[in-house]
Amino acid sequence: MRIIICSPGYSDKFASFYYSFDKRFINGLIRLGHSVVHISDRDINRAAWDLPVLGTRLASRQLLNVAAGYRPELVLLFHADKIGDWALRQLKREHPSCLIANIDCDLIEIPRNRERILRRGAQVDATLITSAGVSLETLRNAGLRSGYVPNPADSSLDDVGNASDERVWDMVYFAAASPESSKWALAKAVSAAAPDLKIGLLGDRKKRIFGRNYYEILASARTALNWSSNNTVDLYSSDRIAQLFGSGLCVCLPRSSGFQRFIPEEDAIFFDDADDLARALRGVVPSGEWKARGRAGQQRYMQLFNERRVAQYVIDFALHQKLDTYEWGDL
Repeated sequence: MRIIICSPGYSDKFASFYYSFDKRFINGLIRLGHSVVHISDRDINRAAWDLPVLGTRLASRQLLNVAAGYRPELVLLFHADKIGDWALRQLKREHPSCLIANIDCDLIEIPRNRERILRRGAQVDATLITSAGVSLETLRNAGLRSGYVPNPADSSLDDVGNASDERVWDMVYFAAASPESSKWALAKAVSAAAPDLKIGLLGDRKKRIFGRNYYEILASARTALNWSSNNTVDLYSSDRIAQLFGSGLCVCLPRSSGFQRFIPEEDAIFFDDADDLARALRGVVPSGEWKARGRAGQQRYMQLFNERRVAQYVIDFALHQKLDTYEWGDL
């Protein structure tokens, strides 16, 4: 297929965020044999000095100009906020057989995210999000054809799985938040409950860690905490879950997230609270069991959610194909 992907490019923080959510789909689609053209609406907007009206006009015209010559069969939008709704309507008029899918990896329980997805959903043929349960119900109740899409792992990006067994950290947790933020509460409680373990709390004062610095830290850790801003939404996680599993760490997940549906208990650490996690860490770290769990979790996650398989799922969903071969196809 001829596919246009519109997503963030490589400016500002994205200069070091080469392993971002959208880049994994680009890799997967190309490896499946599809023709892919990438447009960055945000890069074009920045070239227009971040002036909203001018930036949206230029980014939208770029999409339409590329489509005029390329004649896409599928357009995938990843947080393409600088593409105007009017441009999507015009694209459909000029290329009526082209399908458009919006893919969003943010938590839609946050009102501004939900408003963005619902508004964009009215202009596209399909909407895919990285959470299930009430999140999908919200979209479907609004009349959107929507589905769950996993965060894909990509071994060419998550490339530290063969790092040395000699690790600095027993557990790491990343959050771009102020020191007073409640995001740190669980990790701090685990550290207090297990003072004998070396636990790294990384990214404070809203200084998010990117690029090779990020992966070098992963390579120096035994386990990693995957703790989201909301851990009660079924199957929601930021894209960090794919980076952690893909890198072969022993991943710590709250049971409330529901990922036991895909990942067996013995292939990760599932916990109920800080004390439960501290006890589990004291079991797997000194014994070295973290290595076996990390390898098993990596293999399981890559088997289910590698970049090619998730990219194929997106195509199948857009084309109304049967989804019963996907473990999440019934969500």
